[in-house]
Formats: sequence, structure tokens, C-alpha cells
Amino acid sequence: DVHTATGANAWEDWNISALVPVGTKAVEVFFTDASASRVMGVRKDGSALERYNFSTGTTAICLGTVKIGATRIIEIKQNDITNGGFRIGGYWS
Repeated sequence: DVHTATGANAWEDWNISALVPVGTKAVEVFFTDASASRVMGVRKDGSALERYNFSTGTTAICLGTVKIGATRIIEIKQNDITNGGFRIGGYWS
């Protein structure tokens, strides 16, 4: 399933515990956006790292690998919440 941020331009938690098993160490996150100017990011929960992917034009598909802890929460950010979303593509445990 595609997950969309609830608010634009702010880091927010995404609890993926229903998508990956206990003991997961990292996840691959695909994120897509079809807006003309896109800024999207994924990072470890609690991180202060400003990690983004930028692109323009037609639909962009990006991939990010994120370490996760026991809570199985990651943080996501997107500037346009109407034209894209995030999907777990795989995990390591």
C-alpha cells in the first residue's frame, strides 16, 4: 500500500510495524511524486538529518534505505501530499 504524509513540508513518523517483522534492521522505501517540483525524504526515527531527493518534470521514483529500531518507525517528508507517496520495497532483519 502507498502511504502519504498527513501534512506538507514537515517530518512525521510512519509506523511500519504492520509491514515489517520484529527484528527488522533496515527498510528500503520507494517514494514517488508527480508534482512539478518535488521534495521528499526518508530518515531514521529521531534523526536530525535533512535528507531529501529533488527532481522536476514527470513522475519521479526514488529509493531510500533507512535503519530502523525496535519501534519500527521511520520519518517521512514530502512537499506536495496530493501527488505521491511512500511504499516499503523490502527489509533486512
